[in-house]
Amino acid sequence: MKKYLDPRFLLAFALILIAGACASTSGGQAGASGEGQRGVSVVVENTGTLSNDLTVYMISASGTRQLLGSVAPNRTATLQYRGPMIGGQYRLLARPNGGRDIVSNSFNFGGATSIRWNIQSNIAVAVD
Repeated sequence: MKKYLDPRFLLAFALILIAGACASTSGGQAGASGEGQRGVSVVVENTGTLSNDLTVYMISASGTRQLLGSVAPNRTATLQYRGPMIGGQYRLLARPNGGRDIVSNSFNFGGATSIRWNIQSNIAVAVD
């Protein structure tokens, strides 16, 4: 008489293999090798006349938004962007509580390790 493996065992084994494969990927959508994706610090200076908390987003060249975090009034916060940077123009968007959206000037990442955005002057600059 032949002995067969329990289907529950096979299912559990397959799930373990899939979970291991998912954990070993880079998680990016820029390409199979993960090229074009790295972390960049986004320094947001919420100083000046705004007295609202800001919710900050990165707007990609294709128009998709990624939430970066929030910045309290009269504070400077360092947020992290870990999305793809595959070229093109990017912008930052600040959404004040109870106010109108603020959209930065366009910028390219190039070889930048950080982006500095002053809300009062509304100028975003890529910094090496």
